[in-house]
This record gives sequence, C-alpha cells and structure tokens, in this order.
Amino acid sequence: MKHRVITVGRPSGWAKSAAEEFGKRIGGFAEVELVQVKEGAKQERELLEKSEGWQRVALDEKGSARIANLELGKSESGKGKGSRQ
Repeated sequence: MKHRVITVGRPSGWAKSAAEEFGKRIGGFAEVELVQVKEGAKQERELLEKSEGWQRVALDEKGSARIANLELGKSESGKGKGSRQ
C-alpha cells in the first residue's frame, strides 16, 4: 500500500513534526510519499493534478476532514452523504 501526503507550502512547526511522525509510524506497513505544492493562485489545480488517481481527503487548518469531489472548489463535509464515520 502506498500513501501520498500533499501539503500546501512547506510544513513547519507542529505540522512538520506530525508529518515526520506519521511517516515513521506507517513506514513499516506502507510507503509514504510527501509532496509539496506552492501556495498561490494555481494551488487548487496543482493539488488536483498531484492527487489524480488517489483517494482524496483534505484537512483544513483545524484538522477537520473533507472528502473532496473530483471537481475544483467542491467538497463535502465529513458529515452526511459520502462521509466515512
């Protein structure tokens, strides 16, 4: 199994520590690839391109999960239709 973690910008502080810890914990069971996308006007398009063919789950800055649709700018909250609770 392979996981791809895509971040907008370069993680720092607690986010960097969390990404490193995730890599250590899951590394024995699956391959983890960390990919960074530059912040800016084209970040949504680049996120879609780099996540093509992968299950998409997006987290906002508070850690709330979103299940992303395939179209730009559309997502469903972690509740209701399409959620995995």
